Amino acid sequence: MLHHYLGDQPNEYAVAAALVLGKRDAISQELRNAFAETGAVHVLAVSGLHVGFVLGALQLLLGWGFWRKPRWRWLRLSLILLGIWLFALLTGLAPSVLRAATMFSFLAIGSHLQRKGSTYNALAASAFLLLLINPQLLWNIGFQLSYLAVLGILFFQPRIERSVYFSHQVARKGWTLLSVAIAAQLTTFPLSLYYFHQFPVYFLLTGLFVVLLAAGILYLAMALLLLSWWTGAATLLAKGLYWLLFLNNALIFGVQSLPFGLVRAIWISGAVVIVLYAILFFLARQLRQQHLKPWALLSSVILVLALYNWDIFQRQQQKQAIVYDVRRASAIDWMDGSQAYASTHQIDAATVDYQLRPYREQRGIQSIVPLANQTQLPHLWRHGAALAFRQQRWLLIDEHFKLPAASEPLVVDVVLLRQNPRLELARLDQKIDAPLWVADASNAPWRVRQWQAEADSLSLNFHYTSEDGAYIYSQKE
Repeated sequence: MLHHYLGDQPNEYAVAAALVLGKRDAISQELRNAFAETGAVHVLAVSGLHVGFVLGALQLLLGWGFWRKPRWRWLRLSLILLGIWLFALLTGLAPSVLRAATMFSFLAIGSHLQRKGSTYNALAASAFLLLLINPQLLWNIGFQLSYLAVLGILFFQPRIERSVYFSHQVARKGWTLLSVAIAAQLTTFPLSLYYFHQFPVYFLLTGLFVVLLAAGILYLAMALLLLSWWTGAATLLAKGLYWLLFLNNALIFGVQSLPFGLVRAIWISGAVVIVLYAILFFLARQLRQQHLKPWALLSSVILVLALYNWDIFQRQQQKQAIVYDVRRASAIDWMDGSQAYASTHQIDAATVDYQLRPYREQRGIQSIVPLANQTQLPHLWRHGAALAFRQQRWLLIDEHFKLPAASEPLVVDVVLLRQNPRLELARLDQKIDAPLWVADASNAPWRVRQWQAEADSLSLNFHYTSEDGAYIYSQKE
């Protein structure tokens, strides 16, 4: 039905299909990047926001007239729960939708009971039930962010909203929406930085219109699906839906084009995340007691800044080598402070951006110097296959490598096998004395299996990046 009315508008159809049905196949990379960089990517994944819209609409529809009488309360609750799970069924019962439906079902029950603390108890009960069914959900990013966002909205949003009063009704409604965005961002901010390493500066601007437009899009789309048999009404609803989608996408791309809209490459440690949540817990406790201590908050902020700058200082002092695991390619970085010396083979720019750049950013690398066959630097020396980095000696063996003719074994710390050298480990072991042999993913798997068998028979320490992960060497001071 959505494709019938919106199929000739690819961006509008893609957002509608993602928001209503949970289908994200039609979303282009350009559109996905725009939503991610403006802090609105959660709209494209059917989850708590969308189920919350459904719950809000059902509570509004069933919150007037005879439905408010005590004798109809349980029927009203049953219809709300039925509506939530019908929507979950419509979107394909994806894991994120199941989590959100369970959470909001418990929240609806808690709200129905109208007891102090019942909402928080319902939230905790839904989390406990989901973890009881699948304990691994505890490490799921969506699970963590969903519950943190709802918890932030429940606790911080009313307090943020009350902190500023607007006499004009429209301003008050706008501030209510902003307070929801601030509250959700407040409790998800540390984990979002830890997982995604970027911060959308204009999230409040997008939060002001995205929530309203997303709600309107969802409600119009649901009405379109329900009234599809009525051609006139369906055509009118489809036109309204298209213009809401067009406006939403235009605003998203507009915000994306604003200068300084995204802070990238933010890498924080687990210790910083723990301290940030300790500060949030302290702030929540002080707000609950209505006795805020500015000096304590200031001390906590100073501690976070100190930990963050300590991480930066450690990265500036690093001496590290890494052999990446890149399928059918070879990539090695020797990192000295904020500079990396790179040796790559058969690797394109897209692969570098996807597989190498994130780790380089995490390590604080500011400049990358490609290594030539002949290199002479203060802490790095290379001559053909031989390379020395700080106190570690490497031998880079590829398809062009020739065994040394010297009678004495060549002593090195690491032998790197790459690009399918046609050599047996037994012959190499006679000429090379090395405590570690590393094979990267540029080698054919069948050849590596032969080397592994030889390494076992010769009692050699063998590391294969496709099975053991990237090889990382860090020099200790």
